[in-house]
Amino acid sequence: QTVDLILEKKKPKWVFKHASRNEAKFCVIVAGNEYENGEVSVKDLSAGEQKAVKIDSLEDWATEVRSTNN
Repeated sequence: QTVDLILEKKKPKWVFKHASRNEAKFCVIVAGNEYENGEVSVKDLSAGEQKAVKIDSLEDWATEVRSTNN
């Protein structure tokens, strides 16, 4: 497993294309307004679904994803 961290201001379209080129399964986006609410957006790149996940629950989300994909 690898993580690619983009700290530059990039448009979402660029970020998703970059993730796709790197064969990422998920893309986590930290936007200012979501971060203030204690959330991030997680996009499943294979299903095209996006949902908000509480930052405090990211570990639980990752554990659930790992168990589902095994």
